[in-house]
Amino acid sequence: LAGDYHDVFHLPDGKWVLIIGDVTGHGVSAALAMAMAKATVDYQSIGGWTFPGQVLDHLNALFNRELKPQRKYMTLGCLVLDPLSHEAEFENAGHPFPIHFRKETQTLEELTAISAPLGIRTKRNPAGKKIRLGPGDALLFFTDGFPECTNAANVPFGYLELRNLFQATMNRSLPLEEILPELLAKLDAFRDPGPYPDDVTLVLLRRKMVK
Repeated sequence: LAGDYHDVFHLPDGKWVLIIGDVTGHGVSAALAMAMAKATVDYQSIGGWTFPGQVLDHLNALFNRELKPQRKYMTLGCLVLDPLSHEAEFENAGHPFPIHFRKETQTLEELTAISAPLGIRTKRNPAGKKIRLGPGDALLFFTDGFPECTNAANVPFGYLELRNLFQATMNRSLPLEEILPELLAKLDAFRDPGPYPDDVTLVLLRRKMVK
């Protein structure tokens, strides 16, 4: 049972949606809240809500009404990608910022969009960013269970270390399917054996190189 949520699906207009989220807490209550979020997102196909704005507005209203009395909230990031223009719109609600690797310059940028988690306020303050993915560019989405995972000395892996690891991994130009296992292997070598102390979710999006 997990409070992490990720989803990738196709819209009728040809665009793609990528969602990643994390409910506060653990266990059954977090998993039920995550299921509520997924059901609300799935309903968009009937309700015709637009991504990312209207869907995040509806999720925020739901969490504020149903879960705020239980002191439960959800961080969530939503990316809408046009695969023809390679332009993407990202909107955030308190989630860790995705990391954008720019292949041309071999540099990293964060999709900084500062806003409160879903459910804290009656009406949310939208925070978004628009980008364009160049050939070979990549976006790493993650939940805080990765950088905040601790070792035997109770030292967290760290957000900066995750950035550095992602940079080094992308500089090696690994095949797409090898990148996430590489990141997880580094985390497993750092932490104590056994179950993760918190849910860990990674989602990687990369544009193909132009042939």
